[in-house]
Amino acid sequence: MTTVLERPAFPQTVADLQAWSVYADQLLEQGDPLGEYVSRELSLVDPSPEQLEAFHELGRRLCRVRREFEAAWSLGHARSLSFHVKTPSKFSHTLPRVPDESFAALRQVLGKERVVLEQLTVPVMRGMVGDRLFAKALRELPASCRRLELSTLGLSATDAQGLMEIIPPQIAELRVNAFFAPFIDDRFSLIDLRPARLQPVALSELVEAMGQTSRARLRVGNLADASLLEPLGPRVELGGPDDAQLLEQGRKALVLLERPSLMTLQRRAGVVTIRAQLGRTVTEAYGLMASQVGVWAMPFKGSALVRDGLGQWSVRAEAYDGPRWGMALRQGTGHEQMVGDSPLTLQSGDQLRIEERVFTFTPPQRRPPGRVEPVETD
Repeated sequence: MTTVLERPAFPQTVADLQAWSVYADQLLEQGDPLGEYVSRELSLVDPSPEQLEAFHELGRRLCRVRREFEAAWSLGHARSLSFHVKTPSKFSHTLPRVPDESFAALRQVLGKERVVLEQLTVPVMRGMVGDRLFAKALRELPASCRRLELSTLGLSATDAQGLMEIIPPQIAELRVNAFFAPFIDDRFSLIDLRPARLQPVALSELVEAMGQTSRARLRVGNLADASLLEPLGPRVELGGPDDAQLLEQGRKALVLLERPSLMTLQRRAGVVTIRAQLGRTVTEAYGLMASQVGVWAMPFKGSALVRDGLGQWSVRAEAYDGPRWGMALRQGTGHEQMVGDSPLTLQSGDQLRIEERVFTFTPPQRRPPGRVEPVETD
């Protein structure tokens, strides 16, 4: 008879990995192939390309869910899921959508032992809010799922109110790519609007909506004028603790360099080891985009700004979309130097001039844990 093992909590620091080493040994004793996978992942401190490829090959066999979903993996377990979208043909006049069978498949996926869902990402298109299968899928989310990300397209304020009625009560953090007043509610401890590009009119409405709440915190990203949020005081955060930012002088425009999600990193680098997740050792790149309404950064859409695996930032002249614009860097009290094709080191407090606009660079507030020796595994 196989003993049901108690899985440790997911690691927050490298000190938490020892419990997973014990868990891997127990899995190996039961003949579970997950034990080999976890043990190997824990042993990878500074892996060679050959070791990483062998690890990825093992991951391709073990780290899989149904084709309707993309998953982010830690130690052989899926911690977040995202629905795949069915894109219509170029001759169709219909919007992209999540197929009905994907909602039906969610229950089967959540029943798998290696799916420990903490976050669900759902593309929400016009017409989905009243979908019975969609509502049922949200109601059946497990208690472990505390974060919900909605990627909206073509929704109205009425749709947003309808969504609020079917979001399950355990959701504590809501992340959306567009502002609608119904989303601003004290039922959430955090409302994450970092994906949204907020212009002055929306910012004024946002301040009014937050005035109707008493405890909800707001996290914002790309803003036309950050000074408009000053009335909210400490309940508003300009980015998260793992994000870097460029803030225009006078607290005007904010360009957020949001830390890429684990799912985003996996699309480029394969399954990311737990030590690389904790130590943030995967290189991150951002392209700068500009228009008449502002400047914003796009993860892995170019490499104008780069954070390497040691946490060092650099900048070089590159535009992801359209012609390059003039950039100059001032470090400390020194003179400006033009930013060219060769990367220049970017440090806290440095000033980056993009055409006629001047931004101050601030690196992430939170430092990732340092590297440690591998956990001993038998």
